[in-house]
Amino acid sequence: MEIRIDRFTSEYIKADRKERTAERTVYPFRILAVVLSVLLLIEVIGILSIQDLSAQRMEAERAYLLAEAENLRLNQMKEEALSESEIENRARQDYGYVRNGEVVYQPVVEQ
Repeated sequence: MEIRIDRFTSEYIKADRKERTAERTVYPFRILAVVLSVLLLIEVIGILSIQDLSAQRMEAERAYLLAEAENLRLNQMKEEALSESEIENRARQDYGYVRNGEVVYQPVVEQ
């Protein structure tokens, strides 16, 4: 049994191979385009989230610096309030504290 391929049949086979080869070359480019699109989308989302995190970090740093300044101010107030001279001044002004041997002068208010 002998199979003969005439000229028409061989050209048909060659044309069919060319079409299949063209389809195969287009398919990987489609995959590449989809993959690159997905990677680009991931990158854009990543950049947006990084910008979001950067803004949050800057806000947190600002809040930290404000809290630190407030803490320093309050510590200074505490140190001043606990000093002996401040305690004595408060006692004299608010509670009428007088040391032994001091002479107290009070203004007389006429009615």
